[in-house]
Amino acid sequence: MTTPFTPEHQLYVIQSQGTPVTLLAFAGYVLAGTLVGLSVRDPRFGTLNTGLISLALLAAVVNGALTLGLFPWLFTGLSRCFGAATERHEVRAITALSLVPVVLATLLSLVVGLGGPLAVLGSLVAGGVFVHGLALANGVTFRQALRHTLVVWAVLILGIILLSAALGTFLT
Repeated sequence: MTTPFTPEHQLYVIQSQGTPVTLLAFAGYVLAGTLVGLSVRDPRFGTLNTGLISLALLAAVVNGALTLGLFPWLFTGLSRCFGAATERHEVRAITALSLVPVVLATLLSLVVGLGGPLAVLGSLVAGGVFVHGLALANGVTFRQALRHTLVVWAVLILGIILLSAALGTFLT
């Protein structure tokens, strides 16, 4: 049995839709997506740069719409195409899809390196948007999602460091 969607399932919803506060919050998400896209620009990526900026901007629009409570009007059709049965499943499906470009942009910015203030800001914003989407998708607070994310990422980074050291020792 599935739980029907209710407004309290969606965390951090700005109730005053259509006000300057709503517009500023949505503009913040779009700016966040743009910063993420710009943070991973690198000559080695060639024309992929344009696609990354577009994906990051799309993720910002989707996450912004979720946060502002615009989801039911904008994304119901798309989520039904992916097999969502209830509105709660739709919120989770679209949130998960919207996180993919944010995670991709974050990983690529780490590969390129934190080569300036824009890249650092883009990486921080991407991480924040990722954690916020994770909180929405799982119905937990931002703090709980952040704690879980930091633990998982710490384990992954430690694993990468240990594996790199082991391979470096083994191959030399």
